[in-house]
Order: sequence, then structure tokens, then C-alpha cells
Amino acid sequence: MKGLWLKDWLLLKAQWLAAVITGVLAWGAMLVFRQTGIVVGMGIASLTMSLVMLATVSADQASHGLSFILTLPITARQYVAQKFALLLAVIGTTTLAMMALALGYRVYAHWALAPSTLLGICGSLALVIFLILGVTLSYQLRYGAERAQVAMSLLGGVVALLIGGGIAAVRYTTWGPKMWARLLSDYTTHGGLTVVAVLGLLAVIVWLGGRHFARPLAQ
Repeated sequence: MKGLWLKDWLLLKAQWLAAVITGVLAWGAMLVFRQTGIVVGMGIASLTMSLVMLATVSADQASHGLSFILTLPITARQYVAQKFALLLAVIGTTTLAMMALALGYRVYAHWALAPSTLLGICGSLALVIFLILGVTLSYQLRYGAERAQVAMSLLGGVVALLIGGGIAAVRYTTWGPKMWARLLSDYTTHGGLTVVAVLGLLAVIVWLGGRHFARPLAQ
């Protein structure tokens, strides 16, 4: 298992340029879109870094590499558990970095958002991204990279449409900013903890169910 972690760490370490570009894009999103840029920045950062993580699975599955890995003292159950743990670690690390960036920019730009609200939004978005990528990861582990790319493209299109539509509504309509302000107000006053709790429960279901679903590995 230590060798598996080391292999993935070396693969992720080689993608340092993607991490730098992602950080710049996330900062630019907050600079351009201001408070609504938190959603864009979190989406860019978490999705990009998590897709880099999913590339470690594709590398294992290429040229029957996974069949070789399973000849080592690593079971399919251990392999699946390690990949889900790696996904969680990547999303968690990226989220913490984005929280620090957003809190720093909040002071610089004099945002009215309370720190607790900012952290709650980042945490909620991280859970949503884990739900999307947890399903994608389990699908890729079971059926292979090609079929997973189709599913990921469809999910990515839906997410991009929702985020793009939301940003367009906030920037170019009269009702968009009012709706965004009301959502933030309701989130802060009533639903913050509830939303995080519901998303957390769904994340646990994906964590447990996805690991079971993915166990017949595609080799």
C-alpha cells in the first residue's frame, strides 16, 4: 500500500504546473466575479485537481497496468479504498487552500460575507464536487477510462451549464443579484448547517456505496 501511495504522489507531484495555473484562475475568478467568484474558483480548483487525481487511475488501467498491480500484495478492495482516500485527500487539500485564499481576499476586497458563511460555502461546494467525482471514480474503476470519460463529459456539461447560467443571471439580469443575496441570507440564517449535513450524509453514501460498486475492477 505504501508503494501505491508513493506512485500516486509522484504522478501528482509532476502536475505542479496544473496546480499553479489552477490557483491563478481561482484568484482571477474572485477578482472578476467578486463574491460569486467563490463558486467559480472552488469549482475550477477542486474539479481540476481531482481530474488530475483521476488520471492516476487511467495510468494504472493503461496497458493492463492494473492487472500487474494486483499481482502485488494489494487486493482489489485495498486498491479501491486507496483511490477513494486519495480523492478525498485531494479535494480536502484543495478546499483548505481555497478557504485560505478566499479569507485573505475577503479582507483585501472588504467583502460583507462573514467568515463562517464563506467557510460553509466552500465546504458545501467541496461535498458537491466529491459527490460528482466519487460517482465518476467508482464508474471508472469498474468500467474503465473510456466509458468514464463519456459520463464525466455529461456531468461536466451539466455543471458548467448550471454555473455559467448562474453567473450570467447575477451579472446581466436584475433578478440575479437579488436571488444570490437572498440565497446567501437564507443559507446564513436557516440552512447552512442543514445543507452541509445533508451533503455530508450523501457523501458517506457515495463513499461506502461507490467502494462496493467499484470492486469488480476493469483490467
